[in-house]
Amino acid sequence: MVKNCSKHDTRNVLTKVVSLLDDARMAGFVELHEALEKQYEGDKQRIAQLNAELAQLRPAFVRYRELSEEQARVQERWRVLLGIIGYLFNKEQLRDLDMVPGVAVESPSDERKKTPLWKVLREIARQDTEMRILELEAGLKQYGFDVSRQAIESAIDTHKDIFRSVRKGRERFVSLK
Repeated sequence: MVKNCSKHDTRNVLTKVVSLLDDARMAGFVELHEALEKQYEGDKQRIAQLNAELAQLRPAFVRYRELSEEQARVQERWRVLLGIIGYLFNKEQLRDLDMVPGVAVESPSDERKKTPLWKVLREIARQDTEMRILELEAGLKQYGFDVSRQAIESAIDTHKDIFRSVRKGRERFVSLK
């Protein structure tokens, strides 16, 4: 008995025939597949080499990042200190500012203008365990800062993560946390 072929069945048969003919024309398929496998194995070995080298470099990289972060902190502190005491510098000390490697400084007065009050307070407070706000205000005036007690207290209150403020009687004391 002859089976009836539908239009859909005919298309499937033709597709299979064309596919077989394409496979015959792709005699280079085996070579292509071998080349891809070689590339795969080569990349796998290279990844292992790269991972080993990265593992060796990681401690140096971590140390580099730590030093870089420390350098940024020290440089920022140095700039604040320059803004505080730099107006007292003589000409020779001002010339020496150009010799600090990796730091470009225009002038102590420029550093002072760029430095927020809370950073100035932080560096002054760093020099003592505890300081009365009245003493802090007097010290700032000695260094030529024109600030009010309210501005100092506001800076301290705004940066509670940095400063510890304690009242003892009528006096208010500040220290670093």
